[in-house]
Amino acid sequence: MAKGKSVVKGLIDSAESAFFSAIEIHNKPRIAYRYPTATLLMVNAWELLLKAFVYKYISRTKIYEGKEHTISFSKALTYVNEHINSSEGHNSFTATKDNLFLLVEYRNNHTHYFEHELDPIIFMLLSKAALNFNSFIKKYFKRNITEIENLIILPIGFTLPFDPIEYLNKDVLQDSNSKFTARVINAIKALNDAGIQESIVVGFDVYMNNIRKCTNADIIAAIDQGNLNAITINKGIRITNDPSAPAVQLDEISLIKSQFPYSYNDLIKELQKIIPEFKRNKQFHKYLSLVKQIPTCYKIRLLNPLNPNSAKIGFYSNEAIAKITNLYKTN
Repeated sequence: MAKGKSVVKGLIDSAESAFFSAIEIHNKPRIAYRYPTATLLMVNAWELLLKAFVYKYISRTKIYEGKEHTISFSKALTYVNEHINSSEGHNSFTATKDNLFLLVEYRNNHTHYFEHELDPIIFMLLSKAALNFNSFIKKYFKRNITEIENLIILPIGFTLPFDPIEYLNKDVLQDSNSKFTARVINAIKALNDAGIQESIVVGFDVYMNNIRKCTNADIIAAIDQGNLNAITINKGIRITNDPSAPAVQLDEISLIKSQFPYSYNDLIKELQKIIPEFKRNKQFHKYLSLVKQIPTCYKIRLLNPLNPNSAKIGFYSNEAIAKITNLYKTN
């Protein structure tokens, strides 16, 4: 039986492998069974990670049951939850624990029957589990998985194909689907009642003027009131040094999408709609070069913001389209 650091390293290496397999499977949209498969792998990744924590921080003997078997996922999760909550502050790990319990429930009860209707809510739970995994392994094992070369980490995709509040508000799910969704909502409410604002789901994108990270209270308010504007920003945003101004969390990708929504191919398609007989010739590239010099027309970002050597991609604003169109008209 391996001992000491080799046990922890073996568990962490295997946890990372399962984690990246979950991400890879999820990000293959043609795999019809990807959510159950990604969930199985994500739960496995967390189980190995939790056992590594138990071995390193709690007791080397507690990860074993007998000579040949290790403890169950639920027992490892209970050990870690009790240890972190008692040593770092009440309920420090509770939201992470609840997120994982729900994923395990889905794995145990719902992977036996394929249900498309649950995909959005599993997306939200998986995304949060992935982000929590990244934070946990970095904090307790000094592993920064986002530094792996050419890796664009999560959050299992950067934008949502649906509005999570709208999904949770829908009364269209049937039988086991509605019961599982109710379990998620009840878990969010229980956390809020306990004064915990770290949620068990993610997915509130700044794009379309939503705050990316919402508290449990925000989610409950939107669900209970059926009011999708409960988490929206209705006024314009500007930078200020006023300490009483409301804080708004923004991320680079969403800001770029809101101000510079067109890729090069999108730009071409828009110009083809506006300009008769448009061609990508020397004249077009001359105008494009002029527009690229204007900061409000063109924005470059790294494909992987965490890697300064990453490839770059450019995006264009509505102003860019207007200026190019005007150049064609006036020349």
